Amino acid sequence: NLLSLKPCIEVKGGKMSVVKKYRGNYAKCLAAYVKDRLNERDDLDKKTLFVTRTPVSDECLNAVKEAVEAYGDFENTHWTEAGCTVSCHCGPGTLGVLFVRK
Repeated sequence: NLLSLKPCIEVKGGKMSVVKKYRGNYAKCLAAYVKDRLNERDDLDKKTLFVTRTPVSDECLNAVKEAVEAYGDFENTHWTEAGCTVSCHCGPGTLGVLFVRK
């Protein structure tokens, strides 16, 4: 918290690991996270995107919505609330972008 670091965790091969650390205002970090996940990717199936989250501020949600619109170009975007397992393990303010690769 002192350094304002926000980790980006990915699941690969069934294992979770930190792949990047963002720093600064949380809304800005979330927008950068969405951009990193979606921008200039040709391996994504553009039919459906899920944005799953625990409760976040309106500022954060708006930043994510703008980033999804700017970098996503998906036919359907579903905004879902994370369940109790994700909420308990990841904590408040968690947000994930889920998609299918081609």
